[in-house]
Amino acid sequence: MLSHHNVLANIDAIAQVFWIGESDRIIGVLPFFHSFGFTVTVWFPIVMGCGVAYHPNPTDGKSIGALVLKYGGTFLLSTPTFCANYVRSARRRSSPRCDS
Repeated sequence: MLSHHNVLANIDAIAQVFWIGESDRIIGVLPFFHSFGFTVTVWFPIVMGCGVAYHPNPTDGKSIGALVLKYGGTFLLSTPTFCANYVRSARRRSSPRCDS
């Protein structure tokens, strides 16, 4: 069990590694019952003042890719297995900056 102090210390540590601003959007796919999902996708956006969009199923890569596109997600934190699934199943969006 995490104390309030533990949660705030974790938020502070995350903020030192990932510089999140008001214009950022976190995509929340980790379950809230997990301490990391609870800290990073619930409390971190509240404390940092950024937006967040949630999806209840971290294995649904296609829908998560659509969620990132719809809400302009800039930060997606997940497990390596889930991330590999997202890369395989999400459609690639063409960007003028990436075209040659």
